[in-house]
Amino acid sequence: MRGFLKQFALTYIVADERDVIRVRTNYRHEQLYLYRTSVKPDRARRLFLNYLQSVNVIHVRPQFYNALTDNCMTNVRMHTAATTAKPSPWDWRMLLNGTVDQLVHENGGLASHLPFAELKPMSLIDAKAQASDFSALIRADLPGFDQ
Repeated sequence: MRGFLKQFALTYIVADERDVIRVRTNYRHEQLYLYRTSVKPDRARRLFLNYLQSVNVIHVRPQFYNALTDNCMTNVRMHTAATTAKPSPWDWRMLLNGTVDQLVHENGGLASHLPFAELKPMSLIDAKAQASDFSALIRADLPGFDQ
């Protein structure tokens, strides 16, 4: 309930994959999937700069997390929508953990033509992330990472 009542400051975590991935797999023991996106480099750059702009804004003018309107997934949608002329339509799956990957796949946002039911189990990286040389291992044998 506190997530609806301006009890938490909105925070962006700027980190590399050792922090973001290993915290989830090695310490929290969460299931983690890695997908290659179909985002072109110019849009990826605009998206990255859009995130940095928001990081700078909340440094000056703090904002609050809201479990419904400004959560992890709706925030990602806001940034991706800001970098395209035709944003994806709103979908209820943006509010539920574990459902956005299929939504992105359905909208052509993943660099794989495999059916999602086949792609998802292939994209689980938990075991690979346990290794010391995990950065290369988590991408090995994943669809779309053969470049």
